[in-house]
Amino acid sequence: MYQRLIRVLSQRYGHQISADVEQAKIEGSADPQSQVNIVLDYIEKNLIAQATGEQMRDTLSNSLQDIGRCAVGCVKTAGLKPNELKVIYLTGGSSALPAFQAVLQTCFPNAQLIVGDLFSSVAAGLAQSAKWHAN
Repeated sequence: MYQRLIRVLSQRYGHQISADVEQAKIEGSADPQSQVNIVLDYIEKNLIAQATGEQMRDTLSNSLQDIGRCAVGCVKTAGLKPNELKVIYLTGGSSALPAFQAVLQTCFPNAQLIVGDLFSSVAAGLAQSAKWHAN
């Protein structure tokens, strides 16, 4: 076990592991019946972490509800009502999770969810904001 940890630290695999887990989270959240394999053979030959979509959904459920409450609180702090939002621009990462999007759609029923490109989403989001403000 410690040899794996040393290898992860010395080879700086942290970002790779994070990306692999993020991808698995997205794949697993789409279907509760799915089985997701995170292949970690760059750490150790034949090392695979497994999880089901249902396990991921259950693990993320409370956090997603917290995020939804926080988002509604931010909107109210801005002086808006949740049903007044027209667009929510998603900037990649966990926002690609179908469960995350479902929470947002429940919290902001009149908002259109626009999924952006992971690499250019911030700039595209600013352009989208300018477009909506121009109308």
